[in-house]
Amino acid sequence: MVDKVDDVKDANKVVKSIDELSPKELQNMTLDEIKSTIPDNSGWAFYEHNGFVHIKKNGVDKIKLDPPDKVTTYPHRHIYDENRNLLNIDGEIVGRKDPAGHIPWNNGGS
Repeated sequence: MVDKVDDVKDANKVVKSIDELSPKELQNMTLDEIKSTIPDNSGWAFYEHNGFVHIKKNGVDKIKLDPPDKVTTYPHRHIYDENRNLLNIDGEIVGRKDPAGHIPWNNGGS
């Protein structure tokens, strides 16, 4: 007997690896969806503590998900390139304190 499938809208969806996703593609992903893109045994690691999430490749920060703070008053993401440069939503390098590098994030909500 085959189990009934109620929702097949994502049945043919190709899941990219985290290192293939752009900042825009990450924008509407939930934390669980982001975790599911981390390949096993590849140098990627996921750390979660007190509302902060750090995703690292070979020990280097690639993505940080942060709760609101006194400067950035909304949940946000920091995304870094292979040279540890902070990126904006378009994948362009911005300064470490540039507000464009504090990308709003709502855990996959709209």
